[in-house]
Amino acid sequence: TIDLSPFAVNGALQSLAVLYIGATISNGWASSLLPHSGCGGRYTTSEKVTISSCYLSNLSTTTPIKLQTHRHELGHSFFKWPDTYDYDDDSKSAGGFAMETDIPCAPFRMWAGWIVPTIINGIDQVYALPPNGDGFLRYNNSANSSEYFILEYVKKEGWNAKVPDEGLLIWHVDDKGDNSYQDMTATRHYRLSVEQADGLFQLEKNL
Repeated sequence: TIDLSPFAVNGALQSLAVLYIGATISNGWASSLLPHSGCGGRYTTSEKVTISSCYLSNLSTTTPIKLQTHRHELGHSFFKWPDTYDYDDDSKSAGGFAMETDIPCAPFRMWAGWIVPTIINGIDQVYALPPNGDGFLRYNNSANSSEYFILEYVKKEGWNAKVPDEGLLIWHVDDKGDNSYQDMTATRHYRLSVEQADGLFQLEKNL
């Protein structure tokens, strides 16, 4: 009975939040009313408003309401950000650096169009990156258009005080990867991973 026309842009609602009160109602993973995004694809209301995506979640039982789940699912629904954890829970995946509970990581902010990276493809170049800032670098793999590296400077202060570690953070991104692929082979690896300086791949090995 709610006319969504005033909220539509060019006849479409980019994302709709469907919320219910109380604790999570679920019978297990991906069942019942477990918080999730997607909601089965496009839907058109009687006023001809197209809903392209939505997310569903409970409002929790705490006061004030905890927003972590809402930020996470809204990231999927509105910005199409991927999950960065391992669905079968046998690796550490992105290791807690890609959580969108505070300021999203550099790849997420880039995918949303909030910031534009400085492209680097040469050698012997010097760059200054601000801590926890919007300045970051991107190095493209010329042999694979879906693969690139993102570099940002993370510091344990302010909104980022709870980040697992600090320093130069290098993201390995492959848009054809999947964060349940911890094999670290050319054909099966993460979509979004943290590069370890020692090359031991401990996040992938669940250490």
